[in-house]
Amino acid sequence: MVQDSKKSKRIQLLHELLKDSSRSDRELSKAMGVSQPTVSKLKRTLLKEDLIRGFTIIPNYSKMGYNLLAFTFVKIKPLLSSSEERQRGHDFVKEWMCNQPNVVFSHYCRGMDMDGFMISFHQSYRDFDKFVKKHNEEIGHLLNDVQNILVNLAGEETLKEFHFRYLADNFDNEK
Repeated sequence: MVQDSKKSKRIQLLHELLKDSSRSDRELSKAMGVSQPTVSKLKRTLLKEDLIRGFTIIPNYSKMGYNLLAFTFVKIKPLLSSSEERQRGHDFVKEWMCNQPNVVFSHYCRGMDMDGFMISFHQSYRDFDKFVKKHNEEIGHLLNDVQNILVNLAGEETLKEFHFRYLADNFDNEK
């Protein structure tokens, strides 16, 4: 039972941090009803176990100069000759993605007849066009199809702001 209590406190801390990671350990301890040293210890444990990969913010992207959000979906060419060739292609694309500072997430996927996707931020359509050209020149030989969905971040059409606190609110509502 003690183990379940520790696990639930770790999960509770995760959700409190999702709501607002800028709060001090003292503020978090008050919200959770535990001591400040307990929060500090739980936080170290979450970092050590890789349940938390860092503490960050959610900026106002358009005020930072990023006016365009791109979801790019790709259909990967079948690399059937060998598992080594598939691995080389994977390693090449992974390195390419990691070297693109405006790409914030990339993963394999299923659906829409696509195999992978990335999420990237761009200052303008012109900036995005340069990115697409670079993408096509450098890794296009590995792809059969590329489709983009573009979001104007400078517009007034946002229906729900991006934030992780919604996950924490969902957790709180399930209790």
